[in-house]
Amino acid sequence: MTVALVTGYVLHQRPYRENSALVDLITKEQGRLSVICKTAKKQRHQKLPTLQPFVSYWFQLKKQQTLLSCYHWETNMSPLNLNGEALYCAFYLNELLYRLLPSHDTSTDIFQLYTQTLKSLAVAKSTLDIVLRLFEKQLLIALGYGLPLLNEAESDAFIESAQIYCFVTELGFIKATKEESSQQAHRCFLGKDLLAIAEDNYQQDSTRRSAKRLMRLALNDLLGGKPLNSRALFPVKRK
Repeated sequence: MTVALVTGYVLHQRPYRENSALVDLITKEQGRLSVICKTAKKQRHQKLPTLQPFVSYWFQLKKQQTLLSCYHWETNMSPLNLNGEALYCAFYLNELLYRLLPSHDTSTDIFQLYTQTLKSLAVAKSTLDIVLRLFEKQLLIALGYGLPLLNEAESDAFIESAQIYCFVTELGFIKATKEESSQQAHRCFLGKDLLAIAEDNYQQDSTRRSAKRLMRLALNDLLGGKPLNSRALFPVKRK
């Protein structure tokens, strides 16, 4: 049996047997982990805090063969002020990581990205969508699916501001014909918006709309077309 102390957040949890929960974590040291946490019975004796999302914990993990168990955890930060749409955005982050992040990915980039994004959501007001776009873009990069926003896929020529491009899965952007611009409008983007997204420049509303559509296309491909439950939390105006 080995014992480890990790820092992490709860991504997802569900009941497991009588006094336990199967908890998916994102941790700084070991990436995404699935852990059996002893809950109700132990809490009465040790007064363990109830596990909550968006709170950073220290987890004491015990490994027996291939099973990870946790009998002790404690918070190591004050709760973030997440409510309303900011809270919905945070649930969206959790579902993306739960669905897309491989187990035991030891890269610290995604953990740091997640931590900083939660903090940004807590203070953002009219820019929540930009916070999400920045997260989605960096997540795709960290997973090895970064978008080639500066060059055309077929010729490697620079993206032109006035040209319309069609997004092709696993390839990138190609110049769109008039037929493609009409029949596949949902996959077509103006070059100036792609260049702005590459620079994280969201001053124009058209860029914000294009970025949302582009990230949804790219992520939907990785999700296998299966919808995200957290998207249903958002008001109709954000869909």
